[in-house]
Amino acid sequence: MPLGKNISTGPRGAWQGATLVMAEPGQVIEADAFEPEWFEEVDGAEEGEPEGLGDMTVAELKALADGEGIDLGDATKKADIISAIDLAREAAE
Repeated sequence: MPLGKNISTGPRGAWQGATLVMAEPGQVIEADAFEPEWFEEVDGAEEGEPEGLGDMTVAELKALADGEGIDLGDATKKADIISAIDLAREAAE
């Protein structure tokens, strides 16, 4: 599936099948169709791993938290998951 990077200054959506997938500025997402004024297609091999937590999808963040043994509690929103990961990492230092 194509990867697209949000090149706009605000959150934007792209379609992945029948599901609208949102991307924050600079975030790379998988989607079937992108608006060229909001997204540029990127090559996954060149893009590599996401640079930061904000660049990751909710599924990727949940997998990361699980891999690090971080309890997300009832966090389901991206911002809440990122906060939980940050707090757990700070507490571990």
